[in-house]
Amino acid sequence: MIVVVDSGIWISAIEFGGTPAIAIEKVLQAGGLAISLEIEEEVFRVLQDKFGRNPQMLQRRLGPPERWTEFTATQRMTAWWNAQ
Repeated sequence: MIVVVDSGIWISAIEFGGTPAIAIEKVLQAGGLAISLEIEEEVFRVLQDKFGRNPQMLQRRLGPPERWTEFTATQRMTAWWNAQ
């Protein structure tokens, strides 16, 4: 099974934890997570604009941008989530 996690769920999980975070953990453990580049971009934009997350901090968690082409959006968000 493949699950697409909406940007709102990602944002809630990252900022508040709880049920959204548990859901993401379960999907990650099952290995069926999919995310589009558009969802990833929205998550980062909202985290920066609404919650004041530092873009450099987000970038550090993902590694240098030149490495990003090696990863899909799903892999980048999974890596970022696991670094939390």
